[in-house]
Amino acid sequence: MNPDPLQPRELEAVEGVLASGWGRAVRIERLPGENLNLAVALEDGRDVVFKATVDPEVRVELEEALA
Repeated sequence: MNPDPLQPRELEAVEGVLASGWGRAVRIERLPGENLNLAVALEDGRDVVFKATVDPEVRVELEEALA
């Protein structure tokens, strides 16, 4: 099951956050999962996973440990 693609406003917001903290993204691909999980290729050659959630109760470190 492929996750829904990011909407233009969502993509613009993610690009802004990435640029301010990690650098310019050259590829952003949505990954499956309950939260917003993205595979990101940065301009400097790094590949990272960007995770975002609006749930203040989420424990991302637990999700990471179970992956």
